[in-house]
Amino acid sequence: MATPDSSIRYLLSLLGSIRKESFGLQRMRRLVAELGHPERAAGIVHIAGTNGKGSTAAMIESGLRAGGRSVGLYTSPHLSRINERFLVNGHEASDEALAAAIEPVRRASERVVVPAMRLRAQSAASAKAGTAPSSHQGRRK
Repeated sequence: MATPDSSIRYLLSLLGSIRKESFGLQRMRRLVAELGHPERAAGIVHIAGTNGKGSTAAMIESGLRAGGRSVGLYTSPHLSRINERFLVNGHEASDEALAAAIEPVRRASERVVVPAMRLRAQSAASAKAGTAPSSHQGRRK
């Protein structure tokens, strides 16, 4: 079992890892499928745009809570602790709750995303070496 500190370190390690090839929905679709589509279990308000997202999210969150709803809110960036990004009914997620949420995603990501990245790296290495990429490991042409 991972500790809250190791789970949070893992999450923080991902913050600077977005690369151009990371964009697109294919990997996210595979990841949420691997997790059993948790996004379908709750109503979600996704706020996009250039300015005003934080205040808009805060107003929606406040209104839903005032109406008796249980509300989770994710905002970015954080100021001092990553827990600030994850609010449940107006309170920061505890280290333990955050670790409990991170670990299943980490395991699913390692099953789905990491193998795809390894194959991409192997393909790039093959191209650099002048050989054709192959999904058959150890097979010679």
